[in-house]
Amino acid sequence: MAAAAEAAGAPAGLVSCLDGSSYAGTQELLKHHTVNVILATGGGPMVRAAHSTGKPAYGVGPGNVPAWVDRSADIPKAARDLVSSKSFDCSLICATEQAVIADQPIAVELRRLMELEGAYWVSANYLKPLAALLFHPDGSINTRSVGQTAAALAKSIGMELPEGKRVLVVPLEGIGKDHPFSREKLTSVLGFATVDGAPRGLEM
Repeated sequence: MAAAAEAAGAPAGLVSCLDGSSYAGTQELLKHHTVNVILATGGGPMVRAAHSTGKPAYGVGPGNVPAWVDRSADIPKAARDLVSSKSFDCSLICATEQAVIADQPIAVELRRLMELEGAYWVSANYLKPLAALLFHPDGSINTRSVGQTAAALAKSIGMELPEGKRVLVVPLEGIGKDHPFSREKLTSVLGFATVDGAPRGLEM
């Protein structure tokens, strides 16, 4: 990143990193007198450490982002944006969409266009193996699934995946601990639900 930035005209040293980072090293960096603003991402302890320095700090932890697609939306753009966003960096970014809630009148068309963009709807017989790959029995994320391509996930559960498919889509039948696919998924899996009308969609 540093080399690319400098080749594009950025000042030397604008992008740098710690080798062999540790908690103690991160603490020293956060407190260093030349650090004026902190942007911290990660778990709660990292965010608390950033906010305890007495400096301006932006902190973000885990995310579980739903996207409501209304009947008034630009459906081709929504399909393109959703698949591109979810497949970028194998969905490691905590701001990536985790669930699509589609307005009933446009849901079939949205699915069709998402499939053209590289989404693949997982059949019912592979849902349990996929859930077991993504989550431990206690509901925590199975790190084996984190940052994996759709092809790698499909291979792990013995599912054939057509060429060019970038995102696995699973039905979202409810929200909460009894519905594992409603949880945050730091991998190429996206929940999909259909409801009729914005009030119900926003409530979900």
